[in-house]
Amino acid sequence: MTKAAPDGGRDLVSVIVPAYNAALTIQETIASAQAQTWRDLEIVVVDDGSTDDTAAIAERMAADDPRIRVLRKSNGGVSSARNAGAAACRGAFVTPVDADDVLHPTRIARQMARMAELGPRCGVVYTLAATIDMAGRITGTKGFPGFEGAVYLRGLAVNFVGNGSALLIRREALLDVGGYDEAQRNCDDWLLQSLIARRWRWGAVNEALTGYRSVPGSKKSNHLKMRLAQLQAVRRLAERYPETPADVIAAAEAMGRGQLCVLRLRLIEPLAAIAEFARAVALSPRVALETVFVVEFGRLGATALDRGLRALRLRREPEPGPPFLAADPRAALATWPRPPFARLLRRFEAREEAVFLTPSRAAGVEDVRLDSLA
Repeated sequence: MTKAAPDGGRDLVSVIVPAYNAALTIQETIASAQAQTWRDLEIVVVDDGSTDDTAAIAERMAADDPRIRVLRKSNGGVSSARNAGAAACRGAFVTPVDADDVLHPTRIARQMARMAELGPRCGVVYTLAATIDMAGRITGTKGFPGFEGAVYLRGLAVNFVGNGSALLIRREALLDVGGYDEAQRNCDDWLLQSLIARRWRWGAVNEALTGYRSVPGSKKSNHLKMRLAQLQAVRRLAERYPETPADVIAAAEAMGRGQLCVLRLRLIEPLAAIAEFARAVALSPRVALETVFVVEFGRLGATALDRGLRALRLRREPEPGPPFLAADPRAALATWPRPPFARLLRRFEAREEAVFLTPSRAAGVEDVRLDSLA
């Protein structure tokens, strides 16, 4: 068991980089952490049993920068690696960054400023993210702006962060919920977000300060597994926090089933798709219909139309986006996509404060010592 490192300064931020066979991208990830304008930080790279040059690259960078430490462990999955990093870090704040993602130079400074504005009951500050390709060019958007304060119910309905690398977490909040759940092999970051949101307030920096890269063949790109894992996480949240309103849990499950329905259709599994849709309707007919026919089919239709117009040369091929690290993180905010399920989110938002102030009846131990995260 890894014991907790001595505490650093109260403004020290620990960047935790879980890495498994990330030799193609880890140098850029670490370099983006080194380039932060917030100088009071450490970078903890956790090599999760890589079989390529991941650890060697990180160790070469550590030799030139005393802020970098490299931990090696046997392969246990990303949650295990994040928890090992949390156990070894010294910062009062932590930011987990996947080994293929990058940070805008001002990101941590902007998050720390917002954290200070919101006070000690703020457990997390998130940023928006730009999706990037292997060359680091912007290809799209990730996350939704403006989710602050009590966000637990809305977070069950819409994953407004959309990735695990956009968070600055007060370490006290991370420990309060026991760290990442290592039994949750996918969507572990979304489950952590929800656990913290039940007990801590949130803040937002509405700028694209995180570069989110989906490498072909990576866990990030397996949408079916991710949807199934999110449904599992919803059920675990219902068990852990039984005071969560039943209609909110039903809506979250109906959305998940509706999304699975469309995925099954795309995989040419019509019987499985029909079964998922029937389950979604049984949980919440209105949410199921909106998920499938408005949100999911709407996205597919818009994508198909765009491709058709480009094939007919009625619409130009999109130009390559600018390099993420050189782009203005506020440039696209005016046209940033709005979250779906607007009416449902408004209903949930009206109930957030009452649910947040309801004492938690969590099933299981909530107060977890730092050294138990190893």
